[in-house]
Amino acid sequence: MVDPESIPDPFETAPNCKKFLDVWQQWRGDRILPTRDDVRPEMLGKSLSAITILEIRAPDNIKIRMVPSDVEELTDHYKAGENFVDLVAPDERRIRIQRYQNLVRVPCGAFSNVRIPSKHKLALNLVGLLFPVIEFEGQPPRFIYGAIEFLDDRDLLKDTDKLEYVPISRNFQYVDIGCGLPEPCNHG
Repeated sequence: MVDPESIPDPFETAPNCKKFLDVWQQWRGDRILPTRDDVRPEMLGKSLSAITILEIRAPDNIKIRMVPSDVEELTDHYKAGENFVDLVAPDERRIRIQRYQNLVRVPCGAFSNVRIPSKHKLALNLVGLLFPVIEFEGQPPRFIYGAIEFLDDRDLLKDTDKLEYVPISRNFQYVDIGCGLPEPCNHG
């Protein structure tokens, strides 16, 4: 079991992330990772609207399979089918690749907190909780499921200019699911 206490603040104020953690643990049962056949989206209830699904095809090819509409509204290109690596600034892509490779190599989960600037010098806090899912028993993880949640008033989204890139999380922490943790990435 993943200990919710091991996930840093502001996890406690993110109900969709908390629901996702509970449901992901039910999907996996007594195994390290759930298979896609174990995934029962209906168990997420209203938190389903906060779910992201990524498919790791190659280190630099992470396809978005599903993304919450609130996140999609932030950019014109943050949509299903896009390469998740391309959605951060070019100088941050190596970091994203390394982080997601770590999620599937170890395997482990991750918690992130991204601050997104808005027009009024406010920053929206976007948190995410990510966990790997395997296609079939005995295969390495290829899918990352996650819950993404804005901690601030969603009306602030209306005051946010469309972003060319969503900033990479400066608060990204791995979560042990029973396999240990990868070496920390050498970045913020």
